[in-house]
Amino acid sequence: MARALLRVLATSDVHMHLFTQDYRSGAELARAGLARLAHRIDAARAEAMATGRACLLLDNGDLLQGTALAERIAPQDLAAIFEQLEYDALGLGNHDFDHGLERLLTFAKAAPIPVLCSNLQLTEPSDHIRPHLMLQKGGLKLGICSVLPPATLLWNQAVLAGRAEFGDMLTCAETYAQELRRKGADIVIALAHTGIGQVLGENALVPLAASGAVDAIIGGHTHLEFPGPDHAELDEADMENGTLHGIPTVMPGFGAAKLGCIDLEIELSETGARVLSGAGRLISSQENDPTDHPALAPARAAHKATFAALDEPLGPLSRTLSSSYALVQPNALTALVAQVQSEVIAAQQPSSPFADLPLLSAVAPGRVGGRGGPSNYTYVPAGILRERHISDISPFTNRIWAVRLNGAELRLWLEKSAILFNHQDHKEPKALLSPELPGFNFDTIYGLSYDIDLMQPPRFAQTGEELAPRAKRILNLAYQGRAVADEDAFLVAGTDYRLCGGGNVPGLGPHKEMIRTDITLDAALRTFFQAGLGGTFAPSTAPWRFAPNCKGLKTWFDTCPSAQFELHEITDARPGAPKRLNSGLIRVPLTL
Repeated sequence: MARALLRVLATSDVHMHLFTQDYRSGAELARAGLARLAHRIDAARAEAMATGRACLLLDNGDLLQGTALAERIAPQDLAAIFEQLEYDALGLGNHDFDHGLERLLTFAKAAPIPVLCSNLQLTEPSDHIRPHLMLQKGGLKLGICSVLPPATLLWNQAVLAGRAEFGDMLTCAETYAQELRRKGADIVIALAHTGIGQVLGENALVPLAASGAVDAIIGGHTHLEFPGPDHAELDEADMENGTLHGIPTVMPGFGAAKLGCIDLEIELSETGARVLSGAGRLISSQENDPTDHPALAPARAAHKATFAALDEPLGPLSRTLSSSYALVQPNALTALVAQVQSEVIAAQQPSSPFADLPLLSAVAPGRVGGRGGPSNYTYVPAGILRERHISDISPFTNRIWAVRLNGAELRLWLEKSAILFNHQDHKEPKALLSPELPGFNFDTIYGLSYDIDLMQPPRFAQTGEELAPRAKRILNLAYQGRAVADEDAFLVAGTDYRLCGGGNVPGLGPHKEMIRTDITLDAALRTFFQAGLGGTFAPSTAPWRFAPNCKGLKTWFDTCPSAQFELHEITDARPGAPKRLNSGLIRVPLTL
């Protein structure tokens, strides 16, 4: 019997972090950037060669969206980078569809490297996106399949409706793994743009590993890391060996800061191949690594042009916009976005079936820390607003739509948003927010007024499942001073992502009656500022507050370091002296 050694290297969720500079601030990113990680790729590949291992390099999706460079780099130049780095295949992620199917197909056509997605079905099939791949490395026949969350169709409804369908991740991975083995694959590797978490339709890594259908898995999507402390309490995991249900697995995090590495020892016989041993680990970029690499040469001109374009002035801004305390109280940032959304829909409303309905606007802050860390906050100073600030305010390519809802549905939406807050009491202080819940799912609905009662348990889970049907965190819901009745009808402006079901809000989805525009939020913001309206902008009345029975509640809130200079914005929460944390955030004591 013969034995073979294989190394699988992988990136995931690069999100167009090709270089090591932040396009919003110009600052050098400590570890992110493919230009830096490329040196680690070279070293890991050279090490494999020196130890007699065949080596494979893969990407697991969410490459085409994430920084301002995404809209300015030519698809063929991006493809050239991955060819020069000698990638063997690229899997797709949900955000790779954000800029439209045409742009994705143009990239796939330009790429001399196979682009894969096993659970995608296009109405007009394209030879440039394959369901799977068979290739040979070091005498091994390797099969590769690729899956992403089916909810991609909802999140990108505006560009995919009627043009694409997505099958179940686990079913498709198992089906194509079996097909690849029938075709002679010694080893099957899954590019699984999915993670570990509560929302099984979105995070299927654990059941995929448990199925035993594949021999190695590259995960992603959540921007978390595996192996590592992000999933330290996971019973199915062996952190020392980097396995999930015994299957070597890696999740390389976000922004090309880390490289996934799986080493396999394989026994070959006349009856087939089997994995004798395998282990997964992550290789980190270091701050002292070189910040450039010859393979990135095709993108340097676009990189330079992006910085020049981002410095273009758009118009005046009357006041600072910051997300530092956007989860403590409504603020100018969310009020501005609400106003812009409302103006877009107000222009469409008179000719729609919803002409007589009161118009509201739902907004969630885009950058509020979370997995992005202390640099993932919006800060736009008063003065001249520039192009770079648009992506700071609106980090995603979302279209402005509006949905017809009744009062009962609005309550459910707000109850789901309010799960972000921990269940409090006046006995033992707790953090204000639940750390595992993303802040970008916390919607404020402008045009209403309401209280949030933290003494009540959350009604819903992150998945949208109802946990406590009788819980009522949303109190005194009113429109223009009048209590909102269940049957009252409203038109609510928002993003296509949220209105089509992103964030698992009960009742929202593409089946609802809507106004659907092709106007993206970033384009609407440009129009707003270019018209000079930012110079006279004044925030509307705050829609929500914490309920009166929360008065005196002692809690704390973690936020970015610069928030220590903005404490005057939250005087009603009576902030104490901030304390710096090892995470790079600061902790602000609050007395509500």
